[in-house]
Amino acid sequence: MKKKFSLQSVFIFAFFAVSVLFLHSCSEDHTHAPGEHFEAEGAVFLDGSRATYLQIFRGQVDAAFKPKFIAPLNNLSDAFIVKFLDADKKEKNPPTDPSIKLTWKIANSDIVEVYQHAGEEGGYEFHLRGKKTGTTTIEFFLTHGDHSDYRTGSIPVEVIKDSTTIEDPIITYIDEESAVEYASADTKGEANGGVTVALNDTTDHIEAEITNRDGTTPKLDAAEYFISIVTEDATIAAIVPPSQDEPFAFNIVGKKQGTTKFITKLYRKIEGKDVEIASFAGISIVVN
Repeated sequence: MKKKFSLQSVFIFAFFAVSVLFLHSCSEDHTHAPGEHFEAEGAVFLDGSRATYLQIFRGQVDAAFKPKFIAPLNNLSDAFIVKFLDADKKEKNPPTDPSIKLTWKIANSDIVEVYQHAGEEGGYEFHLRGKKTGTTTIEFFLTHGDHSDYRTGSIPVEVIKDSTTIEDPIITYIDEESAVEYASADTKGEANGGVTVALNDTTDHIEAEITNRDGTTPKLDAAEYFISIVTEDATIAAIVPPSQDEPFAFNIVGKKQGTTKFITKLYRKIEGKDVEIASFAGISIVVN
């Protein structure tokens, strides 16, 4: 005897079949081996002293701490270290799974950018670099393959001018003893003047002074900032580099008659690593 299927039975069977296929598809697209998925309900951003700078929980910035990130214009902020919060607001360390990376999305990337040291990309420490004054937002993610295990929600960021702001800088080279100005250069390829030194002779101390184009002088703590000077042809002229006592002064030695250039770069030492802040146009050296 043949069994008859009602229309209702056909619909139920079809629905069940589609559901099984859908669940199977989802499980293939978003699978985790045991222990790989990282659960978080919030994030904590610690400053360089390991104190809580900013905290966000379930998309809301905690009013007990900073309401936003602050980044200096044309300079790096201090380091921010990221930890996370569980459902009870208890702090937890970042995931140790190397396949989970810290990523971010900035609403207006013309205002600010995230900087991480080479070899530490995707890790849980970063700096903010202000590109122009203004306010935007940033959202952080724990990215695991093609999906996110966690997202912070949007956090305000403001870029400001402060005492460390380096804005369109100019470097001026001055004879330390006579106060005569040898030359100057900016970061856009413009240079004026030059240095002349006799063969087998050494210049007096040349002091490098860095100012902003608007005349303000950024505060460059010698414990953090230093310059590096190299010549394009070291057979013509050599540099006696800055010392610890005078980190912005150097000498030039004439080694062979001819003309070359020297180039100065400004660095900032952050947590034992040297970060380039500015590179200035080359200045001519004549050895006669």
